[in-house]
Amino acid sequence: MMSQRLLAVSYGRSSSARQRSIDDQLAENRAAVSEHAWTLYGELSDPVSASRYGRKIRANWARILDLLPAVDVVVLWEPSRGDRSLSSWAAFLDACRTHGVRVHATSHNRTYDPANARDYRSLAEDGVDSVYESDRLSARIRRGKASAAAAGKAGGPPFYGYTRSYDPSTGAYVADFEDPVTGKVVRDLFIAAASGKTLTSIVRDLNVDGVPTPRGSKLWRPATVRRILTRQAYRPHPDDPKRGCCVFQGTPYPAVWPPLTSESVWQAVQRALGATDPAERDRRRSSPPGRVKWLLSGSMKVMTAACGSQLIGWKGAPGRRAQYRCISDNCAAAPMFECDEYVTRLIVARLSRRDARKLWVADDTRTKRAAEELARLRAELDEALALFTAGKLSARAYSAKEAAMAPRIAEAEKRATPDGIPLGVLELIAAAKMGKDRVRPTWDGFPLTVKREVIASIFSKLVLGPYKTRLTVWHEPEERLDIVSERIVYEWRTPD
Repeated sequence: MMSQRLLAVSYGRSSSARQRSIDDQLAENRAAVSEHAWTLYGELSDPVSASRYGRKIRANWARILDLLPAVDVVVLWEPSRGDRSLSSWAAFLDACRTHGVRVHATSHNRTYDPANARDYRSLAEDGVDSVYESDRLSARIRRGKASAAAAGKAGGPPFYGYTRSYDPSTGAYVADFEDPVTGKVVRDLFIAAASGKTLTSIVRDLNVDGVPTPRGSKLWRPATVRRILTRQAYRPHPDDPKRGCCVFQGTPYPAVWPPLTSESVWQAVQRALGATDPAERDRRRSSPPGRVKWLLSGSMKVMTAACGSQLIGWKGAPGRRAQYRCISDNCAAAPMFECDEYVTRLIVARLSRRDARKLWVADDTRTKRAAEELARLRAELDEALALFTAGKLSARAYSAKEAAMAPRIAEAEKRATPDGIPLGVLELIAAAKMGKDRVRPTWDGFPLTVKREVIASIFSKLVLGPYKTRLTVWHEPEERLDIVSERIVYEWRTPD
């Protein structure tokens, strides 16, 4: 009577997802199955890591475990192809012993029987060796990454916005430089986000203009833009503003590449995205800025009703004026146009004053001195540039002077800006220096999100109360504005 042929299942794996390596393993496993006259039940593979550091699921290895009661032999190229985690490898061996399944290691040219104590010990030792090799390799990789980060080098390909150069004779790495095309894209993204544009509108503009995406996909997506805007590689390092940040395990090191944005713009973008505040991130997820339609409604940080509730914008019936109303009990209501205009005039008048910065700092002497120093340093650098342009200063001398002055200018810029002041406020204050008549046009040119950020930062209290004088259609525009102003109570912020 002819004996029944054993059923064998073949398994291959490669951590680096090199399909050729997996194909080679399965081919050699197939030859071993034929040599032993087994019946090949199936071939399975996973192109992912088997170590405890791996994060991807090995779906086909789980299927191997499910097949154990139905097969007689599991064929592996070597034990490490099965598992590099000691606990799960031991569980696999125990399951094989329970179901009477053998393990064939093709590279060993040997079939092991886990029911045999010596064979079980050999396979268990192979598992220990695999774990040790995995841990040793992981430690070496971590040391390499830490060393590279301390030297300011990226641990992988250059980030979007940069290009990499190599020594043509030796092929050795030289440095990362700003790419003239994609670098400008990154700079424009930061400026757009700091100016209040939403991720949706930024993505729409990128796709309309046909700007190439970082990974060659057809369209930009908000998640891609957010990933770029929150990557610290683009911000200046605090100890060396001429260099970007190379971050390893939360620690920023001075990078070999230049930054693609300034620290003030970086901070403005993080505030806009809520990247530094978990509560703010949750709030933005539940109420995306793209849904904001009105200047003073929808946020307790902007304006509230007298009862403490937020306001809603109410368009009303056709032909009726849009209004702000209390969202809770309708305790307050006022026409939207007059409310917006009155608050706008308050802001324009306050930020046109010479002491506008005192809303953020009680004593503005330090920032004023820093601003004067900044103006002097910039004038000195402009003078050197003029001499270089006129041929009275060599390129090497100008480059050396520029390199020497850049850290001093960056430090003066930092000291000249009060902490926590929004970018929109800085633009309004800068416009006031060129003339009070420049402030209102600057404000009118802001996106709605920037205007709301300015309002939230400049007032410590902004409340719409009940009406004192009833509005009628016969009131003139300025009369309407005066009547609405009676309903609004406000307090300017005070320095922290």
